[in-house]
Amino acid sequence: MKCFVVPEEIKILCQLQCDFAVGLSVILKKKNMSIKDLSKKTGIRTGRLKEILSGNANLTMKTIAKIEGAIGENIKFNEEEIL
Repeated sequence: MKCFVVPEEIKILCQLQCDFAVGLSVILKKKNMSIKDLSKKTGIRTGRLKEILSGNANLTMKTIAKIEGAIGENIKFNEEEIL
C-alpha cells in the first residue's frame, strides 16, 4: 500500500473552504435565507452555491465578495470567530 503526503497548502486550502462553508451556512440560517434567495441576490447558480456550502469549492475573491455583499456580512474563516 502506498502512502501519500498531503502538502501543507492543500491542508490549509481544505480548511479555509470548510470554514467558509460553515460560516456561510450559519449566516444563511441566522438570516432565514435559502440557497435560492442567495442565488437570486448574487447571480450564482444554486448548484455552485451547494458546492460552496459543501466545502468543496475553490472560491475566487470575486465570488467571496459577491456572497458577502449579498448577505451584508463578512464570513469568518475561523471557527472561534463563528461561535
